[in-house]
Amino acid sequence: MTTPMITTMLVSLTVLTACVYVPPVWDAGDAINDIEWIEPGVTTKEQVFERLGDPGSVVGEQIVYSGASSGGWFSLGARGLIGEKQWVIQIEFDKAGVVRKVVEYGSIEELAYQVDVAAAKKGNPKAQYRLYERGKPETWPWLCRAANNGYPLAQFILGHHYELGKNPFPKDPIEAYTWYTLAQTNGRSYAGVYKDRVVETMTDTQIAEAEILFLEWKPDPGSCEERSSVALD
Repeated sequence: MTTPMITTMLVSLTVLTACVYVPPVWDAGDAINDIEWIEPGVTTKEQVFERLGDPGSVVGEQIVYSGASSGGWFSLGARGLIGEKQWVIQIEFDKAGVVRKVVEYGSIEELAYQVDVAAAKKGNPKAQYRLYERGKPETWPWLCRAANNGYPLAQFILGHHYELGKNPFPKDPIEAYTWYTLAQTNGRSYAGVYKDRVVETMTDTQIAEAEILFLEWKPDPGSCEERSSVALD
């Protein structure tokens, strides 16, 4: 191999190496464990980026940093568990790009839960359904909220609960028919198969009542929550 060829290969390798991004590494005390330098109303987004590097994710004006420590080292933006600890910082900025709030969480899951709670209380049906999926008794009413806010999957699941009488919802073919029909109308075509199964167990009077209930349906999460025996504050 000639000298010019070797030189060219070395130059190419140098350029390629320079293009490979290596995540910045800090001592654990420099970042997450010491965030007092971030002052709400003072610190800017540019200053945060300069000190902490690129965020793990950006959602609107919210920046989520996640990381983990191992052997005294800190890797910013790590989503998985490194060593024995995982945590998350959430930094919110105002429209001018100045820090508004800093919150530290124990894990991505904890942050996700808090974000869902905030969104659910503002009426976001997907967040409401995700809270229901946590499977705890106190989250059952969120299924009612999501269904009444027009989320098709929640409407289908609610119909299924009413069909089978799954706790905490009573068995009620009329309610099951109504929610299956709503889910089918809103794009969950397979809900029609389940509705037909319910129809086979209903009288003509019940079917007529269910049709009227569907045609006159209006969001009423309070009624659903009452029937589930669990209500939200």
